[in-house]
Amino acid sequence: MNFFKKTQRLILLSLAMLPFASLDAAEISAGNASVLYVSDAGDLYAWGSNSSGQLGDGTQVDRDLPVASAESGPWLQVATSLVPTSSGSDGGHSLAIKADGTLWTWGNNDYGQLGLGDTTSRLVPTQVGSATNWTQVEAGSAFSMALNADGEIWLWGNNNHDQLGNAVSAQVQTTPVRLQDKEGNSPNDDKWIAIAAGADYALAIHAWGNPNSGYGQIYAWGRNSLYQLGLGHTSAVSAPTRVGSGSTWKKVEAGSTSSFAIDSYFKLFAWGQGAFGGLGTGASSGTSIQNIATPTAVVSSFGNMTFQDVSAGTSHTLALSTNGFLFFAGQNASGQSGILNGQSLYNIFQSVRAEVSDIAAGRDYSAIELNDGSLLA
Repeated sequence: MNFFKKTQRLILLSLAMLPFASLDAAEISAGNASVLYVSDAGDLYAWGSNSSGQLGDGTQVDRDLPVASAESGPWLQVATSLVPTSSGSDGGHSLAIKADGTLWTWGNNDYGQLGLGDTTSRLVPTQVGSATNWTQVEAGSAFSMALNADGEIWLWGNNNHDQLGNAVSAQVQTTPVRLQDKEGNSPNDDKWIAIAAGADYALAIHAWGNPNSGYGQIYAWGRNSLYQLGLGHTSAVSAPTRVGSGSTWKKVEAGSTSSFAIDSYFKLFAWGQGAFGGLGTGASSGTSIQNIATPTAVVSSFGNMTFQDVSAGTSHTLALSTNGFLFFAGQNASGQSGILNGQSLYNIFQSVRAEVSDIAAGRDYSAIELNDGSLLA
């Protein structure tokens, strides 16, 4: 049985179509070497590397074509790790939220990143706790974070760079613990509205003013060797620390060591590692691309663009404009952009194509959904 409508492979020189039946994607997550997506019907599918069981099909067999999850849904949101647990490994872990608000994890668990109270890897989705109010999940290199409907952030897994924030002092945390506060304020005063996990650091938006406004202030913590926290220095921090003075941020995104945010005016900002131009700010010094210490507006080939979404890979970034155009910045040596006859890198965001509805940047590849339900990777 075929699963997709018009799945196409985006490569540097040509577009190759693979014949699949109709199945629109509602949520896509691209990781180190695997892709997860949720269909409009709430079914979970995955393909790619499965060395740690990160596809959740009950095996460790790599899949060239999508395979259904061993656990039935309906599912709402998925996340799979962009950076492997160890160098040279494809091992990763995955998280997902069902329509009933429950949280499920599977894959590599060397550092307790599945939140199940042990370090045993799982080949199928396994429920974490009994809570039914989870709204967002994020997968770091070997740690995980989740946001619930009460505005609480919970973290678990590897804590070697204080990526779990002030929630825990141990090096490994195998069960979820709540982020205690932001800069000394009472936990009861917190109302977080968005989260993002980088390789060894985390970003979050804390509601400002009306907690239901959908925007707020950015906080960051964890590893900071390449300015990925956006604090203007490269010292790591163990507690949520405010980034800049803005109070109208709507979305945060973290790649391996690059960070992005969209404000209430739908303007896109970037900071962190600038290798291969993945920040899209146009900043360069000679032939090298500069790292950026604080949030800086990106530059696009269309001039003053507004953006609704952004997805960061290891050295490339996808951005989706408010009118449905796909933009690309960063390394293109493997054809990550899907641009015909593309050059090896772009240090500003270049327009790729129109009528795009969802985006996901993996390690060195990309996946997008078109308005007609076609899935391209």
